[in-house]
Amino acid sequence: MGIDRVIDFTIGAAPADYHLLVELYSTVNFFLFFHSAAFNFIISVQGNILLTDSSYSIITCIRNYKIEVQSVEYNIAPGQKYPTQLTRHLTPLTLVGTGLLLIELDFRINLLLFVGRSTKTN
Repeated sequence: MGIDRVIDFTIGAAPADYHLLVELYSTVNFFLFFHSAAFNFIISVQGNILLTDSSYSIITCIRNYKIEVQSVEYNIAPGQKYPTQLTRHLTPLTLVGTGLLLIELDFRINLLLFVGRSTKTN
């Protein structure tokens, strides 16, 4: 099991770029409290936000922790190297790619709206 569901925002340009890493994974705990004759649910998500330099050395993070993968322990803390080898590497989305994706999405939404209207009139 490796690190999954991590978003890497690149800030700046190489060689002076930074990476803002947002980890969207880990355990979700549900706590049930009794308060004023009503039940309140509190959700605790153990994700993280980290800032690294261009070589993925951690500058700061919200929480420090250790993870063990295949008997190797990784320390997620300032001054340590973020284990990028455990993440899935996907093709970065460029500004042009984002624009094309939005155009395609707009086209599909309008098509669905058009088809939905034409089927209601029949």
